[in-house]
Amino acid sequence: MEGAGGGNHASSSCWGVETISLHADADMEGPDVSPPLHLSTTYFTGNEDGLVYSRAHTMTRWRTEKVLGDLEGGYAVLYPTGMSTVTAVLANVKPLVVYIATGGYFGVHEAIHHYQAMVQAYAPDPSVKACRLVELYNGELEKLAETVRKEEQERAEKEARDKEDKQRAEAEAAKAAEAAKAAELAASPRKNKKAKKGAKKDEDKKEEKLEIKFVNVTSRPRTLIWLETPKNPTSELQDIQYYCELAKTIGALVVVDSTFATPVLQKPLSLGADFVVHSCSKFLGGHSDLTAGLVVVKSEYHQNVLRSERNSLGGALGNLEAWLLLRSLRTLSVRMKQHSKAATKVAKWLESQIGVEGSHVTKVWHPTLKSNEKDYQICQKQMQGKGPGVLSVELDTTENTLKFQKALILFSDATSLGGCESLIDYRARWDPHVPPTLLRVSIGLESPKDLIADMKQALESLDKETPPQPAAAAVAAQQHDAESSPGGSRFGLRKKKK
Repeated sequence: MEGAGGGNHASSSCWGVETISLHADADMEGPDVSPPLHLSTTYFTGNEDGLVYSRAHTMTRWRTEKVLGDLEGGYAVLYPTGMSTVTAVLANVKPLVVYIATGGYFGVHEAIHHYQAMVQAYAPDPSVKACRLVELYNGELEKLAETVRKEEQERAEKEARDKEDKQRAEAEAAKAAEAAKAAELAASPRKNKKAKKGAKKDEDKKEEKLEIKFVNVTSRPRTLIWLETPKNPTSELQDIQYYCELAKTIGALVVVDSTFATPVLQKPLSLGADFVVHSCSKFLGGHSDLTAGLVVVKSEYHQNVLRSERNSLGGALGNLEAWLLLRSLRTLSVRMKQHSKAATKVAKWLESQIGVEGSHVTKVWHPTLKSNEKDYQICQKQMQGKGPGVLSVELDTTENTLKFQKALILFSDATSLGGCESLIDYRARWDPHVPPTLLRVSIGLESPKDLIADMKQALESLDKETPPQPAAAAVAAQQHDAESSPGGSRFGLRKKKK
């Protein structure tokens, strides 16, 4: 089974994501209904499955890659973390230019900066940047594409004119030669016979000639367009098809970080992307109990190249994480639909609080809201009108933002996202570019009605003054807060007062 783990889409191409998640790997091994976990790191030499060593091959990882590849409509390669997928793509493409928008997950920008520093160290001229990092929205990409289009149009027009001139000249020369030959033949019948034989030989030589075209085999795309859509933490969207068309014009490759969407909500390869990357620790894993990363490409050949590079660079995913991820994929569709539906309800309710006296809400970010017109339009086209399970909310002051977060009961104060439980993260704690009044909210699988009620009581508590407490009560309050913090009571839930 060498090379297993994605590719034969004949059986699953007509299935929905729900069926693919459950049956894409069904014929890969044994009679087990629930996939077994393989822990062995080495295998008997010459076994029929082609297994050698677990860094390179494992049945558990193959099965998980097969399901993930079929879900995205491509060929999947798994890595130990989401960040390792960024370095894997950079190592594979070795770009000289990277177009990426400001914002999004700060870790991706850090990884690209590390790549820049690494290639710069080997640059022949230290004064020249070995890899340029370009703001996606500054217009340079569109100008470059327009310049290429104009050059191609001018080249095509020139080639057409040159071809017409050549055909006209050849026609005139042939006509003149024919007239001269006719005059010569009319003067000598014996030469007429020899001329016919010579003409036949010339025709035979023309047929024997082979048309040889030389291709510059060293030329390859060295420009990356890096998209993150939906974007962390605001769930803003980027038009994948638009940027793929620009990329095709200038000969660039497109990477789409589709972590927030998963294949349930969007499929970037079908829109023209060359790579799809995911942090599987989020919605694909869905239970806050594994770290993994995923790269999906269009061809089995490219998959094998990435696997070979992964084996050499050492970024292989362990069997336990691969098995946990495969378990999670079985319920991916039902989970994502609930995440999306609940997040939309919560986002719309929060937006309805803007302008309401005492609510303190000033802005809500989610692509299903018509107030975010650009994102809303892209969402309808690119994600079938369904938003991710993540939204962001801004309050009027930093103080109210932190008080609101602390007053919530059903939302754990924790980073990451995409799990069954709802989380709320003060992003400015990790990323200084995020406004200090913004909270990222990962909507879990709880009842949206209960989540909204919790948010309502938290907002109402902002204007309530906390009465002065005696020393004993202050100590009790500190203990209460400690139990409510990460590492305190389970899920960070506050104990109800008796």
